[in-house]
Amino acid sequence: MTLLSDGILEARSASSELFGFDRTAAISTQSAETIARAAQAFGQDDDITVLTLTRLVMA
Repeated sequence: MTLLSDGILEARSASSELFGFDRTAAISTQSAETIARAAQAFGQDDDITVLTLTRLVMA
């Protein structure tokens, strides 16, 4: 499960384009660090928080 703040969705490019839901969904299976870096590279104006939780099942 990946939780993220609105800073990811609201990251803006130099032309004021939002990172948005589609881009976020496209990279949502990647690591928290990768998601945060993608938003930062796109254009960060707000705080960015990404948390990924993984459940391990042990037999």
